[in-house]
Amino acid sequence: MYTAEMLESIKKVEATRAQRIGVEPRRMTAEEKDALLKEFHPDYNPDAFAQIKVGPNKGQKAPLELAEMLHSTSRLIHEKIDLTKIDYDVDVLVIGGGGAGSSCAIEAHNAGADVMIVTKLRIGDANTMMAEGGIQAADKENDSPVQHYLDCFGGGHFAAKPELVKRLFESEVTEIKDGTVEIKSIAREAGSRTKIAVWSNNPNVDAVGACVGMNGARVNAIVEELRGEKIDIVNWDENPGNLIQNALSPAKIVAVFADPDEKTAKVVVPDYQLSLAIGKEGQNARLAARLTGYKIDIKSETQAKDAPGFRYEDYVDDYEDDTVDDFDGEQE
Repeated sequence: MYTAEMLESIKKVEATRAQRIGVEPRRMTAEEKDALLKEFHPDYNPDAFAQIKVGPNKGQKAPLELAEMLHSTSRLIHEKIDLTKIDYDVDVLVIGGGGAGSSCAIEAHNAGADVMIVTKLRIGDANTMMAEGGIQAADKENDSPVQHYLDCFGGGHFAAKPELVKRLFESEVTEIKDGTVEIKSIAREAGSRTKIAVWSNNPNVDAVGACVGMNGARVNAIVEELRGEKIDIVNWDENPGNLIQNALSPAKIVAVFADPDEKTAKVVVPDYQLSLAIGKEGQNARLAARLTGYKIDIKSETQAKDAPGFRYEDYVDDYEDDTVDDFDGEQE
C-alpha cells in the first residue's frame, strides 16, 4: 500500500514521462564527476582514513573502519586496546570469507604463510553479486579486474579453469608435490570431464597409480571436490602415437598414424568402439585433441578401408616402425 506522498510522486513521474523520453540527458564532464566525488565520496574525505599502527602495513593509510578493525577497536566494549600485547601473530590477514577470500587464504596457507581469515559469514557464503561487483569495479591506479583475478586465483570464476584440477592434484598427491610425478597436460570441460596426462621421473613410481591412490582414494577426493566431475588419468608419452592412444582411453585402438609436423593424427578403432572413442557429443575425441595438441581424425575399421587417403592397409605396413598399431588392450 503506497503512502499519499508516494502516490503523489508517481503522478508527477507519469505526467512528465513523455517529456523525459524525448530528452537526451546531458552527460557530465570529467571535471563535474570529480567535483561530485570529492564532495560526497568517502575516499576523498581525509577524515575517512586513519594510519595503520600494527602489522607489515604499519604507517600506511586505510579506511577508518578497516584501521579500527585492525586495531581491535570495539564498538561494543569501550576499553582501550594495548597494541603491544598481541593475541594473534599472523603473516596474512584475509578479510572476507567469500570465494575470493577463501581462495586467497588457501593459497597463502599452501605457500607456507600463517593465515587468519575474518568473516561475518560462513566460509564461501559471500553474496555472488557483491563478489562479481568487487572485481568488476576495480578502478584505482594499478588496479584492474585482471589483478583481482590473479590475486585470488579468480575466486569462484577459477572453478572452470584446468589449473584448478592441477592445484587439487598437487594438494592431494604427495608425488606431484615433491616432483616425482609431473602433470604434463590437462584438458577440461568443467563440470563434466577432465583428462590429465602424467609422467613419472622415477621408474619405480607408477604415475597413474600415484594419482589414483589406494582404492581410488586420491582421485575420488578430487572428484568429490569437483562435485562429481569425471577424471581420466593417462600416462604421458613422448611418442605422439602412444600419447594419442592413451588420450583416447577407454576406447580400444587398432592403429594410430601421427604427423608431428602437421600436428594431425589418423586413428583406426574397431567398429564397435567408434562411438566410445568419439564419446558423447564428441567429448572424448575433443578432450583427447586438447590433451595431445593434435587434430585427431577417428575412423572405424570399415570406414578406414573405404575412405580415400585413410585406408588402414595403406599406412600400417609403410609406417609400422613409427606408428602405434594393433592395440587391443584397454587403458587402465
